[in-house]
Amino acid sequence: METHASDSLAANLQLLSKCFHQINTDAEHVVICSELINLADKVSVSHPWFTMKQLLFAFISLGDALDKIEPKYLPFFEIRNQIIVFWCRPLSPPEGIDLLIIAILAGFRCVIKSEEYNKEFYEGIIYFIESKIPYLSGRAMFGSRPEVNAIAYVIVGERPTENQLKYFTRKPVFNEVMPEISRVALITGKETPDQIDLLANDLCIYFGRSLYNVRELLVPEGYDFKGLLKSLEKYQEHAMHSRYFNHYEYFKSSLLVSGKTFIDNGFLLFCKENGSSPATGVIHYNEYNISDEREKLLAGRQVLLAEPDALKGEKSFGNISLEPFSRSSEFSEFLRKADQF
Repeated sequence: METHASDSLAANLQLLSKCFHQINTDAEHVVICSELINLADKVSVSHPWFTMKQLLFAFISLGDALDKIEPKYLPFFEIRNQIIVFWCRPLSPPEGIDLLIIAILAGFRCVIKSEEYNKEFYEGIIYFIESKIPYLSGRAMFGSRPEVNAIAYVIVGERPTENQLKYFTRKPVFNEVMPEISRVALITGKETPDQIDLLANDLCIYFGRSLYNVRELLVPEGYDFKGLLKSLEKYQEHAMHSRYFNHYEYFKSSLLVSGKTFIDNGFLLFCKENGSSPATGVIHYNEYNISDEREKLLAGRQVLLAEPDALKGEKSFGNISLEPFSRSSEFSEFLRKADQF
C-alpha cells in the first residue's frame, strides 16, 4: 500500500478546521471561505430541512470540533482499496460529515447512499475537501447498487427499519443514529441568562431534530419558563418554515384534543410528559422537588447542565457545537478492525 508519510494528518486537520472557521455569521466581518458560503446558499434552497443558518452553524461547529481532535488516535493515510459504505439519512447537516472526513483521511474508498436531496450537500463537502487536499480526490462517491465488496457499513441519522437492518448484518457496522433514549438537560433554577441562551441552542438549532439536540428537560417544581422562552425568541423564524410548522401544529392539535396542559411560545411546545418519544416541535419536561427524585429521573441518561461534572460524564449547555468528531477515536478503532476483517 502506498503511504503518504510526508503528509501530516495534523496539518490536514488544521487546514480543514481553518477553512470551516473562515465562515463568520456577523455581517460586519468579511467572509473568506466563499466555497462553503456558496454551498450553503445552494443547499438551503433545495433541501427540505437544511437552512442557511443551520448550515453555517454546522460548518463552524465542524471547525470547532476539528480543533479538539487528537491526531495520534486517528489512522494514518494509506491508499486502500477497501470500501466503506455510508448509509446516510442525516437529520442535521453535520451528521456523518465527521466520520466521512476521517474515513477519507484514512484512505478508504467511501461510497455514500442517501436520498437525492442530500446528494448536493454531500457532493459539495467532498469537492471542498478534495480542493483543499488534492491527493484525496476520488476517495468518495455516490452509489445506488449494493456494494458486495464493502468491508463495513456506517449508518448515519435516522434509524433503519427492521428490513433495512438485514442488509447490514454480515459486515461490521458503526452506528451514528438517533438514540433510543434522548439526552436530558437538568435545570436548577440558578442558571445565568447566558447559560440559558446556550440551552436554547441545544433545544432549537437544526429544528431540534438532530442526534445532538436536547429533547427533554428536568426542572425544579414550579419552575418559571419565562427566561428560557425569552432566549428562544431568536429562533422565531421556525414558525416560517412550512415543514417544521406542520409538525408543530399537528402535535399542538393532538395535545388540545387529549386535554393535556402545555406551554406554547408560538413555534415550540413544552409538554409535561414521561416515557414517550419527543417529536419535532415538542420538548418534554419533568419536575423534581428533592435530589433523590432528581437522580432517579436522570439514571442512565446523558445529562447536560450549566455547570457539569465531567467525572460523571455530564456535558455543558451549548455542547451541541462540539458534538461533531466526539466519537473520532472510537470510529478510528472501528476502521482499524474493519481493515483487518
